Amino acid sequence: FGPPMGKTMIIFVDDLNMPQLEVYGAQPPIELLRQWMDHSGWYDRKENTFRRLVDLSFVCAMGPPGGGRNPITPRYMRHFNIVAFTPFDEPSMQLIFKTILDWFLVKEGFESEYQRLSAPIIGATMGAYQRSLANLLPTPSKSHYTFNLRDFARVVQGMCLCSKDDFEQPKELMLLWTHEVLRVFYDRLIDSDDQTWFLEQIKELCTAHFDVEFSSLFTSCGMTVKGVGGEIDDDDVRTLMYNTFADPKAKKKTYRRTGEWCGGIPALQKATEGYLEDYNAVSPKPMKLVLFLFAIEHVCRIARVLQMPRGNVLLAGVGGSGRQSVTRLASHICDMEVFQIEVSKSYSMVDWREDLKKVLREAGTRLGHAPKPPPHTPHPPLRCCARRGRRRRRRSSSSPIRRSSRRRTSRTSTAC
Repeated sequence: FGPPMGKTMIIFVDDLNMPQLEVYGAQPPIELLRQWMDHSGWYDRKENTFRRLVDLSFVCAMGPPGGGRNPITPRYMRHFNIVAFTPFDEPSMQLIFKTILDWFLVKEGFESEYQRLSAPIIGATMGAYQRSLANLLPTPSKSHYTFNLRDFARVVQGMCLCSKDDFEQPKELMLLWTHEVLRVFYDRLIDSDDQTWFLEQIKELCTAHFDVEFSSLFTSCGMTVKGVGGEIDDDDVRTLMYNTFADPKAKKKTYRRTGEWCGGIPALQKATEGYLEDYNAVSPKPMKLVLFLFAIEHVCRIARVLQMPRGNVLLAGVGGSGRQSVTRLASHICDMEVFQIEVSKSYSMVDWREDLKKVLREAGTRLGHAPKPPPHTPHPPLRCCARRGRRRRRRSSSSPIRRSSRRRTSRTSTAC
């Protein structure tokens, strides 16, 4: 048994070391795969016959043991050619992202006092990344607690959305770093204990790398601290919002903190309600939403991700919590359209492929990236063919046989 003649089937197995160990330490799913490696087939349990499978290749992927992953048996590993990706060491990671941030600050024309903050920002981001990686481990109820190098890059990418004209002092760049770290790491946490722990880590990193108290950083930038004893709490962090749509009348929309320049959070709420009215005016399915502070926070978060190159976001929550509504509103603010599949009982893989073709076709044609057809130039071949007909006419005006070919040439030139 196997694929058609002349072809090879490749079977990809992801998270190979995820199966749980049994009482004696074996992993039955892996032992079942190893049976093909050792004996080239499996037994048919109905007919009790051995089925030999040919022209198969296995490609497997797995992470290092730990955090729910188990070491696999060497008897199975010996069948593979192993390709391992070693993680970057800390100096290499800091050098990579510091170079990117330095390039951005120089390109945007930031002063030297801002450029000196590049190394502390990257060091603080490294601390937040490593502490999250070591303490916020994935569990069955927190399966999305997986952090990798992309999260580090998203912090730097978020800081590259700003403009130097929106900064009045270097501490505002530190505040922007605080916002980006909260958006990348803090928003992923679903437990209040985890959120409180991470906020304490941010306070320690701010003091260690910027030599500034976390509460004084907020007050020096004009933000109000309402926590007990002047300490920053979850409610104070919620008021730290960056967006590009707080002032709809602005000629240049930049990624800027919501503050006194636009009227604060009340002005942001009014602007968001205006965008909602515009959406309801043009949409066949208007939304009746009450835009309180919690909803506006999510609109700002989704709009931030949509403004990034290759941005993507996973909204985790119970049904009816408003995930679709805030996504549609944020997409409208960013001048984007939402494509959603309509799943029914008769929805099949054919329908899925057609929907995929449709969204890719719309993304390619509506953005103006569709390839233009080459210009049609029929006249030069027509003139060339007509000249050949005239030449033949001059050479063969006496022969009746060639007169008929002359007429055929003339008709051919006209058809061209």
